[in-house]
Amino acid sequence: MKFLNKVKEFAIKNILIILTVLIIVILVILFLPSKNNSTNKNSNLSITLKGNDHISIVRGDNYFEAGYVAYDSKEGDLTSRVVVIGNVDTNTIGTYTLKYQVTNSEHKTSEVVRTINVVANLSNLDIEIDYSPKEITNSDVTINLKISGEGYDFILDPDGNINKSNELNYKVGSNDNYIFSIKRKDGVVIEKNIEIANIDKIKPTGSCRAILDKKTSIIVDAKDNVGITKYIYTIGNKEYESTKNSYTINGIFENINVTIYDEASNTQTITCDVNKASNVGEWPEFIAPTYPPDTTPKHFLENMEFNKRVRYLLYYPDNLDLSKKNPLVVYIHGAGECGANTSKMYRENGKFVNNMRKGRLKDAIYLAPQCNCQDGNFYICEKDFIDLINKVASEYNVNTNKISLTGISSGGSSAQRLLSKNPGFFSGAALLAPYITTGNADSYKNLKIAVFIGTLDALHNDGKAHSEILKSRGVDIKFYSVTGVGHVLESSVYDSTNVVEWLIAQEKK
Repeated sequence: MKFLNKVKEFAIKNILIILTVLIIVILVILFLPSKNNSTNKNSNLSITLKGNDHISIVRGDNYFEAGYVAYDSKEGDLTSRVVVIGNVDTNTIGTYTLKYQVTNSEHKTSEVVRTINVVANLSNLDIEIDYSPKEITNSDVTINLKISGEGYDFILDPDGNINKSNELNYKVGSNDNYIFSIKRKDGVVIEKNIEIANIDKIKPTGSCRAILDKKTSIIVDAKDNVGITKYIYTIGNKEYESTKNSYTINGIFENINVTIYDEASNTQTITCDVNKASNVGEWPEFIAPTYPPDTTPKHFLENMEFNKRVRYLLYYPDNLDLSKKNPLVVYIHGAGECGANTSKMYRENGKFVNNMRKGRLKDAIYLAPQCNCQDGNFYICEKDFIDLINKVASEYNVNTNKISLTGISSGGSSAQRLLSKNPGFFSGAALLAPYITTGNADSYKNLKIAVFIGTLDALHNDGKAHSEILKSRGVDIKFYSVTGVGHVLESSVYDSTNVVEWLIAQEKK
């Protein structure tokens, strides 16, 4: 009795605690995950056949699989896991069964069946299927289906449209195997399929290069998925037709276009890159350049701002390994490209910059700073140029023993000053049409310098004489007279010699 009283007394005192515990227990039971919870339900797995599940084909016709789709409510699309069991011998009359099976990750299997009857004929029903045109074409192809005889009901085209007439003209714009279902009034479905493989709407592609050396020699590198039939060379406002991918004509022509024709009459017109034959004399390091085909490079940065005085372009080839130390080639533009937008450097004769933009330069990192100056006064930017080069060298893992320099006109003169003011910094230089100075020769003694000036340039004679003076003072400098060329000679140097490869090869002594 005393025990019961104590229990009663304890219950009264702790009634709130007891009720709280009971509520918690009830809630846990209610919300405890169970095997019947929706999150643990088995998935729904199914296969759906495309086309009809009961079809007939005439003996000797081809059987083409219309397809199927498998889907699992948990795992999504399982079409790739479908296994087709069985085969159809279209040369032997009979009934054939194809089983389509798929199994999901829970080892649940779904199966559907398609029945194919191979028959000797279609009784009173005659079906004709054909297409036109037969030759390679860049236009649509029309499939023509004709039905004659008794018992015909309708045609189901590949889009699922019903056609009640006895003739169907069905246009297609791509190569594929097209299935038509013909239903008879007795419910029998006959399948007719036809393969279209003569449509080509893809234009040919290619590149073209012309070498000018007393005559114009053109070579085209063209590609097409069905074949090239001819080339139309437009040279000097005249057209010349040929089945060959090369053409030579007497005389010098710089504006050359080639139209490529393929078997389907698709055309593509390309403009040839024109390279004047090298006329810079003989130096063993220089041979004809080898450029890869033009591309749109991934790593071409334009109009990058370094500071208020300097912007820059930067490029490196897509396949360049930045985990390794790479050479850096720096190009300084001419006076006409000074400004605050690097698009000014995209001029017709700006061969170095254009080669950067087209992804033609390889095996190094390429930097083209732009000075916001007037009248080619690069003095205000030359300290910034060095700071920018150091920034790029740090950020792009540059080999600091292989930083070379090139420039045109006032940019060539600026490049010489950079060599003079920063001894031991650069590994080599190629200067185009600069005004050569003869002071501070000791700054140049540990690197090679190539100077290119056209024979028609007013700077030619002084440039040659001043180069000889530097050479007499121990500078490893070579002067090249570019025959028949004036101040604009970038094409004669950058596109006609491998001077860029030569720059990459230079290394500090």
